[in-house]
Amino acid sequence: MNYSDELKQAFAEALASTHPDAGRNSFLAAAKHFVARKKDELHQMHFAGAGGATVVGRYTALVDALVKALHAIALGNNAVRVPHALIALGGYGRGEMNFSSDVDIMFLHEGRLEQGLEAVNDYLLCFLWDIGFKVGHSIRCIRESLKLAAVDDTVLTSMLESRFLAGDMETYETFFGKLMIQTNSLGVKHFVRRKEQERNRTYHKAGRDVFQSEPDIKHSAGGLRDYHTGVWVALAVFGLKSPRDVFTAGLITEEQFLRLERALDFMWRVRNQLYFEEGLPQDALTLRRQERVAHAFGYRSSRGALAVERFMRDYYIYASELHRFCKDMLRLGGLSERGGRQASARMESADRGLKIADRQLYVPADDSQWFRENPARLLEVVWYAQKQGLMLSDKTRTAIRASLDLIDERFCMSPVAKDYFLAILSDPARVGTTIRQMSEVGILDRYLPEFSTVRHVIRYDPFHQYPVDEHTIRALENLAAIPHLSELGTAALKKVLSEIRSPEILSLAILLHDVGKTDEGSHVKQGVRIAEAVGMRLALNDAQMDTLKFLIHNHLKMTHLSQYRDLDDMEIIRSFASEVGSEENLDMLYLLTFADLYAVRQGAWNDWKSALLFQLYSRTKQMLSQPPTAEPEQPEYWNTPKARAVCMYLQNGELPAVNEHLRRMSPRYLSSFSPKEIADHMRMAASLRRVKAVFKCVSLPAYSLSHVTICAKDRLGLFADIAGTFASQQVSILSAGVFTRSDGIAIDSFHVVDGETDGPLASTKWMVVRENLRKVLKGERDVKELIRSAERRPRIAQRKMSSLRRGVYFDNRVSATHTVIDIEAPDRIGLLYDIASTLTSLGLDLSLAKVATDVRQARDAFYVTDGEGKKITGPLRIRKIRERIEEVLESDHGSAWMVSGESKRTKRSVKTK
Repeated sequence: MNYSDELKQAFAEALASTHPDAGRNSFLAAAKHFVARKKDELHQMHFAGAGGATVVGRYTALVDALVKALHAIALGNNAVRVPHALIALGGYGRGEMNFSSDVDIMFLHEGRLEQGLEAVNDYLLCFLWDIGFKVGHSIRCIRESLKLAAVDDTVLTSMLESRFLAGDMETYETFFGKLMIQTNSLGVKHFVRRKEQERNRTYHKAGRDVFQSEPDIKHSAGGLRDYHTGVWVALAVFGLKSPRDVFTAGLITEEQFLRLERALDFMWRVRNQLYFEEGLPQDALTLRRQERVAHAFGYRSSRGALAVERFMRDYYIYASELHRFCKDMLRLGGLSERGGRQASARMESADRGLKIADRQLYVPADDSQWFRENPARLLEVVWYAQKQGLMLSDKTRTAIRASLDLIDERFCMSPVAKDYFLAILSDPARVGTTIRQMSEVGILDRYLPEFSTVRHVIRYDPFHQYPVDEHTIRALENLAAIPHLSELGTAALKKVLSEIRSPEILSLAILLHDVGKTDEGSHVKQGVRIAEAVGMRLALNDAQMDTLKFLIHNHLKMTHLSQYRDLDDMEIIRSFASEVGSEENLDMLYLLTFADLYAVRQGAWNDWKSALLFQLYSRTKQMLSQPPTAEPEQPEYWNTPKARAVCMYLQNGELPAVNEHLRRMSPRYLSSFSPKEIADHMRMAASLRRVKAVFKCVSLPAYSLSHVTICAKDRLGLFADIAGTFASQQVSILSAGVFTRSDGIAIDSFHVVDGETDGPLASTKWMVVRENLRKVLKGERDVKELIRSAERRPRIAQRKMSSLRRGVYFDNRVSATHTVIDIEAPDRIGLLYDIASTLTSLGLDLSLAKVATDVRQARDAFYVTDGEGKKITGPLRIRKIRERIEEVLESDHGSAWMVSGESKRTKRSVKTK
């Protein structure tokens, strides 16, 4: 007896214990009890580890048994003469009922509707409602059903997925046959195109990227709706109702079918887990839910990977499978990914016996031994497609996959294979697309097994959206994007790319830059070792090998320096130039840094980061091209030509007044601002005779930010109060410069963005911010209360993640005058205020803050000195400062600390705070 029959028998016995004549209420109570008991069994099965397909299948069988039994009882109590069929629609029709699914049913009848069938329908619906099911229902004749299906795609897809439950099978078969004929006559291609357009609209709302940090398991790319779309296409075009039917028809391979089954099993299990946890339908796989599901499914952290990383690795693997099935069905159904019909152009002969049609490359179809006669053709075909700007056809991909065993050790050491591979890497415009195709057909993992070790590897730091392999391929694809960039500073990228002399080494460095991310050790050091082995196998010469190792060893350097260090400090520029060694190395590192950062996640690259990176590049380039020979005798910094230029911007500007202003500032002040800005500061300082503080906000749309300057009498906690006020108004600080004249006048400079728009502050927003700043600095408002009020706002409610990193690191080498404190912590409203207040309470003077936040992870760098203007060097003093900062960060919520040395994983801020 199968499970469905067992349920029907058990249900019949349960109903038999309460005769209908005894009263509907007692009859209903017995049915409710039975359904609740069976649902509880499924609940226990799920938590015992049952697969999603098993639970979904058994729940569907439970609903089937209930519906069929109620239908039989209703028929026994009502005379129905008209032929009719009770059918399941939609997800219920597919046999894929989740616990939150509607029971979608339709009574389909021939001829005129009679009263007896209406009574059966009413009985069934009321009973299902009273038990607690959500029911979608209709009662229609065949003609009416076909008419609706002809004008409503939602109705059509629901009916295409229909399944016979009870009644007259012939009625259902007649209906479904007519439905398929009608669908084809109305233009199945148009239906499929509309479904693809519908899918794209859903992507626009839920995300079209499989590798989202918080995917919707139903609607995002790679979610269950992708699978549904593929099924709809298979139904409409080929009349195939299930993935097994698609496999049996030869449209997908057995391996693809099995992968698809595993993907569905996983997704259904995740969806069931979310429902059981919250008792409501939930499809948003938030960061918090990811951790809970990973724990519930038995994932465990181990060396090199957190439990949630292992879980999300599996999620992305299976989501990619569903997404691929959707794309395959659309393509097989006669649509390209862009939504246009595939042309049926004739084959054109090409070199080497190859054929071209529809901009796709075909290998000789009648020669199954073509690759085996010459295994090097596996790379030759890829190279030729790249050279001609072609894609590999489905048939070519199938032939390649069937020949992957030819890529053995001998193949990998072959000079011919090496030449083809390096030739592929030497085309920046197409290398990304080509490597992606090599990855999809399996060549890349076979020829470069080192890359296979990071396949689907997730690093659950808050900055990387994609698995390592996907991130790497996107980084390669970004080289092709450079000529089309419009951000500030990208003109240099375009020029450098056009003049690069060793593009194959750059591409190889990008391909290998993260291959060391296989354990908790330094992925940079591991990556260099792996790159050296690959370089030897590719027979690189000494110069090529040195460049490759240099690029991988330093691939994080420019991001770190540009975003977290003082680029006005020429010692930093001089030291970096010394490490780089040559303009060619700098050019290639600049390109690699861009490609890497641009591929971190959506929104990672912006005008601000582009400008910072270009500033570092251009200053280092100048240092390398025109190295100083001897230090000329410098005049006092307040009497330089730049200082004298300030007079041009002052109405009654006299050099002595300018010199006096500058003499009261540190030398760094003069290098940090333009003459016009310094003149503005002098006017603001003069205004302090009348007001407590002076504020100025300049919008810089080219950089997508605003520059705010605040001039006030210095006092304890001034910077912290400003930072706290900004935070309370959802103004995110990107960088801050703190300057105090010897006479106690503070001039604080901030680059900020609106936290809600990620752009410059609108004038109306600035008016509100300025008023709150004025009240806080006058003592009329308590900044702590402002922050508490902000924390209570629903739209910026705080979400906490135990897997986010925390760390406090001291750097006394990077600056000759300041100690740099790097802090990593889960972001929250008022974090910068708390840190700044703590630094003040410890007697530290803050000169510069570089601030960045991404996906709730903050990473801030603070340039500080002690009360005497000296660096913090004493071990006990450093320990005390670290412990105090840790206490502040830990007060948010507890977690294990990384308190010394480098972080186990290097992180980069990619979305401004």
